[in-house]
Amino acid sequence: MNAFSAALAEVGPEARRGRLIAAAPALEEEYARTDRYAQRLAAARLEDARLEEQRATASTALVEVVDAMSLVVSAARAGNPVDAEQAVTEFATAVGELRGLPAEP
Repeated sequence: MNAFSAALAEVGPEARRGRLIAAAPALEEEYARTDRYAQRLAAARLEDARLEEQRATASTALVEVVDAMSLVVSAARAGNPVDAEQAVTEFATAVGELRGLPAEP
């Protein structure tokens, strides 16, 4: 997620068509990496019930992040600043929710 955020920062404070299109490959690469991680986390199962609960909660939150990343990538590929700004807001919200998860259930 940090590398995805860094790639987003390269777009600048105001999304512009050309910068979005230029950033799309880096965003897509980081999206794909995070999606693979999310799939592995979703498929994992832990014997300890407390840890399994944490894993399931984190997995759900990470899927929300990945979904938002997908929207950002789509908007960047299309060079659509309006959709990109909305998707970035959704991404930031999802990341905040993931980071806000308690360490202990």
